[in-house]
Amino acid sequence: SGRTDLLDDGYIAARSQHNRGLAIDVTLVERPTGTPLAMGTAWDTFSRDSATFAVQGEARRNRERLRAAMIAVGLRPHDGEWWHFALPHADAPVLDVAYAP
Repeated sequence: SGRTDLLDDGYIAARSQHNRGLAIDVTLVERPTGTPLAMGTAWDTFSRDSATFAVQGEARRNRERLRAAMIAVGLRPHDGEWWHFALPHADAPVLDVAYAP
């Protein structure tokens, strides 16, 4: 906590679509082992390398594959975070629920 730099630098939104039940963070895995495919960074890596098109090679192909699959089912990509996708319903109610008491 206390990482206001992440807000200032645009890595975290002041009001996330996650709080509305509209966003999901996902990756690709190898079947049947469940081993994550190379994506160039871990998810929630707060760096410029997290942008969808910031890497090359296998990681770039995997990111583009994930992006295409998610767009095909109606989710919108966040180009600054290769793992983040959301449904286009900005007027959904906020669902702020505490993780623990």
